Amino acid sequence: MSLLTRSTALSDSKGTLDESDRFLTSPSEFVGDVFGNLSAFSHIVLFESEERHVLQLLLHNSFLEMRRFFHSHFKIDRDLQSAVVVYSWRDVL
Repeated sequence: MSLLTRSTALSDSKGTLDESDRFLTSPSEFVGDVFGNLSAFSHIVLFESEERHVLQLLLHNSFLEMRRFFHSHFKIDRDLQSAVVVYSWRDVL
């Protein structure tokens, strides 16, 4: 299991981006660099607000939307994260 974190590297240098910032800068590139071959994962869970950034990548790698769960009516962190979306690799179905 891999989770996107908000913790910065052990470096104290200013300007070091945490994983969340790196993801938001270039979502598809980040997913490819960090997670590599997506077929190694059976499920991917993300906020609806981030879905649009990686949707084509998920579909290209044979992931299908399984469930959408209510999360919040209000803005949390940077974006409105109204739902949590669960994708499953097609062969897991």
